[in-house]
Amino acid sequence: GIYKMSILNVNVKKVVSIILALILVLSNFGIIVNAQVSCTIPYVAAVNNKQISANTYVRYSNELYLYPGDIVYLNFTYTPSNASVWFGLSTPSNQFRYASGVSGKLQRSFIIKEEGIHKVKIQNNSSASIIINGKFSTGCSYPFRGTNVPTALSRGYSASHYGLDIIDTYPNSINGREIYSIGSGTVLFEGPSQSAGNYIAILYDGGYTARYLHMQSRSTLKKDDVVTYETFIGYVGNTGESSGPHLHLDVNTVNATSGGSGNNAVNSSTTIDPKKLFPQIGFSQ
Repeated sequence: GIYKMSILNVNVKKVVSIILALILVLSNFGIIVNAQVSCTIPYVAAVNNKQISANTYVRYSNELYLYPGDIVYLNFTYTPSNASVWFGLSTPSNQFRYASGVSGKLQRSFIIKEEGIHKVKIQNNSSASIIINGKFSTGCSYPFRGTNVPTALSRGYSASHYGLDIIDTYPNSINGREIYSIGSGTVLFEGPSQSAGNYIAILYDGGYTARYLHMQSRSTLKKDDVVTYETFIGYVGNTGESSGPHLHLDVNTVNATSGGSGNNAVNSSTTIDPKKLFPQIGFSQ
C-alpha cells in the first residue's frame, strides 16, 4: 500500500466506490492494494515574515491528518542566518520530530510514522527574535524526497516503453538527486546492465515489483535486503542506454528483474502504467 487518503469534507460514499473500483481494476492485474493508493493532497501553506521571539516556538494550527508513509516537506529561510532554529512536526503522540536549520535555511522532508493530526512547529533557540519565510506542504510516497519534487516526464508509459522516465522541468537539474523506495519490500536484484545501467529491482509487500534504472550509483543494498519507504536506493544518473539524466521507473505484476522476454521479465504483459498507482503525482509532459 502506498497511501491512505486524508479525511476531509468529501462524499464518503463516492470515495468508497472509487476506491473499490480501483481495487477491482488493480486486482485484475494480480496486485494486492489498499486505500493508500489514492490521495487527496497536496496541502500547501505559506509563511510570510513570521516573527518568533527569543527562546519561544510557534506551532501552526493547520491540522494535517496524515498516515504512515505520507510526507511533509519543509522549505524555509530565516534571519539572522546564524540563529539556532529547529523545524519539524508536533506528532499525535506529542513528540517533536525536528531538524536544525543551517546558515539561514532549512529544506527537509519527514516521512510520517504514525496516523493522526500533525502540526508544523518552529522553535527559536536563540536569544534574539528571528524572521521566518517559506512554506510547508504534504505529499505522497514516491521515489523522491525533498522540497522540489520532479514532476515532468521525458517519456511516459506506452506499448513500447513500460515505465515512466522522470525528469525535472530542466532535465539536467535532476542529475544526482536521491532516490528512495516507493514502499516496503525486499530487494530482488541490484547491479549493472548494458541497457538499464545501474539499477535495482524490489519486490513490494503488495505483490508487485518496481525497477529503478539508469542510476548514477547505487546504495549498499543487496539481494534479499528489506526496504521501507525511508530506504535510500541510489542517485539519479545517466548510465546504460540513456540520453540524459533521469529515473526510469516501471511497475510489474511479476517478480521482474530484467528486460526481454520469458518468465519474470519486463514486457507488455507484466507491466502496468505506474501513474495508475500514483495518481496524486500529477505528472505533466
